[in-house]
Amino acid sequence: MIAAEFSRDIRFNSQLTSAMPDFGDLKAEKRIFQIKVDNREDGYFYIWNPEKFVNRVDIMRNQFNEYVESAGNVPDFSNKEYDPFWDPPEPVLIGKSYIQLKNLGYSLEADEEPRIFTTATNIPGGECGNIKCSYWPCDIGGDGEPDDDLLVDDPSELLNKEIFFKVKVDNCVSLPNDLCKDVFVTYIFKHEPEMIYRVP
Repeated sequence: MIAAEFSRDIRFNSQLTSAMPDFGDLKAEKRIFQIKVDNREDGYFYIWNPEKFVNRVDIMRNQFNEYVESAGNVPDFSNKEYDPFWDPPEPVLIGKSYIQLKNLGYSLEADEEPRIFTTATNIPGGECGNIKCSYWPCDIGGDGEPDDDLLVDDPSELLNKEIFFKVKVDNCVSLPNDLCKDVFVTYIFKHEPEMIYRVP
């Protein structure tokens, strides 16, 4: 109502999303309540957690009270830093995919097309596309073949040996239309979850 009073073309909607684990059982996902802010003035949307929303509403109310007390002087929103309705564009998580690296146990490559599981609860089936990616073993420089001692018949022979491999993300298909702008992929490995890799 405050946004409408200030003639701001901004809409607020509550939504539930799934907080999917990075690893483990997908059934362990939790529901998270968020606010989707559809900023039609700038042509994008952003997501606020409840705490941020309450904080922003307090600022909006203060501006509205000043507006009423000043007999209708609309606040100056030209400086975005002081505009409680605005946030800079930030990446929005579309979903998550999971692949296993079993082929590396035999020094073999793999081409994958795993499903992308969405975090949005309003998409039937919980899927929002596929990602095409691949991985293959290589030498320490990344260009040659893996060392011969990594070519084994039993993966247990690789214990305590260093393995090098490359990852390639080709593309994503069937993504939601409203999230197809400036898409990129990040990925992590179970053994080093603090390292986040990003492709253009």
